[in-house]
Amino acid sequence: MSDHQEYHRLNHPVIVLYDAAEGELKAIIIGEITSSELPDNVAVTGLRTAASSAVGTDILARKDAERAGLLGSAGQAKNHLLALARIRKLKQVKVYSRRPR
Repeated sequence: MSDHQEYHRLNHPVIVLYDAAEGELKAIIIGEITSSELPDNVAVTGLRTAASSAVGTDILARKDAERAGLLGSAGQAKNHLLALARIRKLKQVKVYSRRPR
C-alpha cells in the first residue's frame, strides 16, 4: 500500500477560483474547458498561462508600447497574442520560430 495519493488523470488541469475580495472559494473545475466564443475553441488553461505573461508585460512594458515579439509560433503563441492585445494597442508583432507555421 502506498502512502501517497494517486491521480491517474494527469492531463486534466484543476482550476480553483476564489473571490479576490473575500477569499471565498467559488468553484473547482477538474478537466479542460473551452469557450466557443474564442477563436478555435481556445482552452482556458492556455489563456491562464498567457494571462500571467500579460500581467508581467503590463507591469514592465511601457504603456505606449505598440510592438511585441513572440518566441515560438505553436498554440501558446496564439494565446499570448490574444492576451497582449487586451493590454496594449499593438501595431506590429514579430514572431520568432524555428519552423514556419
